[in-house]
Amino acid sequence: MVKPGEQIRPYEQADEPFLWEVLYEALYRPPEQPPFDREILQHPDIRKYLSDFGRMGDEAFVLEVEGKQAGACWIRQFEADAPGYGFVDSRTPELTRLLDFANNALTMAGIAQISLSVDKRSPAVRLYQRLGYETLSDLDTAFTMIIHLPSTNTR
Repeated sequence: MVKPGEQIRPYEQADEPFLWEVLYEALYRPPEQPPFDREILQHPDIRKYLSDFGRMGDEAFVLEVEGKQAGACWIRQFEADAPGYGFVDSRTPELTRLLDFANNALTMAGIAQISLSVDKRSPAVRLYQRLGYETLSDLDTAFTMIIHLPSTNTR
């Protein structure tokens, strides 16, 4: 539910720098660990989440509060030979933030399931579980989680 003064809108090319900032802020680190150097965004395992954003299958939404960017979420589909951390298969995009809105929009677009990767120590694990995400695989430090979206028969 969008509150007064808030707007969730589709991604525009001008939002790209903001998405990179959201990606940086979304990188989990334990509270006792110092912030990551911003160069981490250039690491191939991180960069692939936004590099050349706008290709086929990429979708993003931006939350604005009183006209200012306040949050974002995006999905990106990966191939088996170059998977993301939350990779399930080449038909299942990975998701980041603004989950309820994105889940609803993606359901309407006929997407069947969404996956994500989350550090086991992150409080976000509980959020994802409350939203219906289930653990698909348990890796060293992270869970790959998946949610099956309801069918709308739009495809």
